[in-house]
Amino acid sequence: MLGILLYKSARLKGHDYATSVTWIRKAATQGDAVGQAFLGTLLSEGKIVPGDMSEAIKWFRKAAAQGNVDAEAALGVSYSIGRGVPQNCLEGMKWLQKSAAQGNVDGEYLLGLAYGKGQCVTQDFAEANKWFFRSAAQGNAASQCMLGFAYASGRAVTQDGVQALKWYILAAAQSPESQDNPDAGVLRDAAIKGRDTLASRLPASEVEEAQKQARDWKPQLAPR
Repeated sequence: MLGILLYKSARLKGHDYATSVTWIRKAATQGDAVGQAFLGTLLSEGKIVPGDMSEAIKWFRKAAAQGNVDAEAALGVSYSIGRGVPQNCLEGMKWLQKSAAQGNVDGEYLLGLAYGKGQCVTQDFAEANKWFFRSAAQGNAASQCMLGFAYASGRAVTQDGVQALKWYILAAAQSPESQDNPDAGVLRDAAIKGRDTLASRLPASEVEEAQKQARDWKPQLAPR
């Protein structure tokens, strides 16, 4: 979509966003689900355009009604925490599960986070790890960081320093700007700290093995 391409170009080059927002709004008002979801995101972030969660929810709903998985994930987290709408755990989990079940990388991460925190569901670290793994396998740095912590601490998995270090290495290698996650910078710092701490404690052979696995790792298509 032209508006999103212009937006990404403006973000990379530091140019004015006005033209891209105009095209995104045009696409959204013409019924384009991608444009609707993207406009909802801009409105919810309030960085490029004035923040307006009520308006953001409106566009997320329109996009989700057309099956847009990004909008489904956004609606899920909005209902789960009561952001822009009254909190409704049933509605929140419905949208998160729908998005994640279709292999949406953000939906999988957010669903894992919900299970890990016990937000709107019974806390279940094994279920959280399952969704983090699916998201991490597609390259989501936040989920990779979460798996690094899980393997380092043995949280609902067999403790494994090599696996922990591998996931921390992968998460730390990604720039926050490449991730559509407002907490990307904090999580990258956590991944770097976890990587460096583990690398200083593990035997050299295990560090080398983790580094090799990280080098050989390739993102996978969304599991179905």
